[in-house]
Amino acid sequence: MRRLVVVVALLLGTSCSPGASGEARYELGEFFISGPNTLPEQAGTLTVENTGEFPHTLVVTRPGGGVVAATAVVSPGQTVTIDLELGPGPYQFTCRIVAQGPDGGLVDHYERGMHTKVSVEG
Repeated sequence: MRRLVVVVALLLGTSCSPGASGEARYELGEFFISGPNTLPEQAGTLTVENTGEFPHTLVVTRPGGGVVAATAVVSPGQTVTIDLELGPGPYQFTCRIVAQGPDGGLVDHYERGMHTKVSVEG
């Protein structure tokens, strides 16, 4: 059966470029996001690696839900970077992929646990 992938997040105002100073690393897998829960205000570059067997995304949002940045779909084994500046405060990092499972039901990566709170300290 074909796997239908619906990406709820779009690449919004981000760039994929080589790492820079102030790098933080995040790992995506089934169904987790692993990385620092606290970042300095000058974070700069997020390195995102998909160590899982399914595609994932990393979406950075403010508490009210406004998207700050997002990766494109990160394929298994792929590593990408996002250059961004985050002001002090709370953020949520999530995977917003919804896919059709083998049984035809939907698998929402967020609902399966792919979210974490990150605090940026000023």
